[in-house]
Amino acid sequence: MQASLFDSPVIHPSAVPLECKITQEGSEYAGSVDEAADGEKCEPWLAMTPNRNIALQYLLWFPDFGVDSRHKLCRNPGNTRDGPWCKTKRDKISLCKIHFCSEEDKKSVSKEKSANGNQECRQTETETEYVGTMRKTETGKNCLRWDSQPYGKLDDFNPDLTYEGHFLRNDPSAEENFCRNPTSKERPWCFVDDAARKWEFCDIPLCPNHP
Repeated sequence: MQASLFDSPVIHPSAVPLECKITQEGSEYAGSVDEAADGEKCEPWLAMTPNRNIALQYLLWFPDFGVDSRHKLCRNPGNTRDGPWCKTKRDKISLCKIHFCSEEDKKSVSKEKSANGNQECRQTETETEYVGTMRKTETGKNCLRWDSQPYGKLDDFNPDLTYEGHFLRNDPSAEENFCRNPTSKERPWCFVDDAARKWEFCDIPLCPNHP
């Protein structure tokens, strides 16, 4: 059964997401920080005023598996340049303090095997933070190198960012031809050698529960 926008918990029970951001914008951040950089507590997203429909639209852009009315964690819907944020009291937009992932942080999600011996997997639905080594699509096609820019910037690339700006350290060559999610699609994907399709999703399973 497909998850509802208001299902809980807010993250998939497979694993705890990284408490750091991969990119400057941090739209992939799915951690548990719930206060602004100044220490003020975040308010639930659905309590935003004056337009609740705007809040609902924000939730559609979250990397979380499911979201409910209690969700008040720092996120970056809309992929703004300043990074994850939240609404605090008096409907004030406040930036959150989310540090960049270290090499050790990234290794924790890119190891060949997870803690209970299973193959690499994704910790959230969209897995914009996925840094594993899968390089084939769900139909078995080989992925093309990101730095080759075979079809340029597709429609879902942020028009305010350069192509390189969608990748860690602004370096698509470092991602080789691995499955990634630089544009926050439904899940990791890559370019393929098929001008009619241009890209395909990769079949990366959700992580099982850790023991």
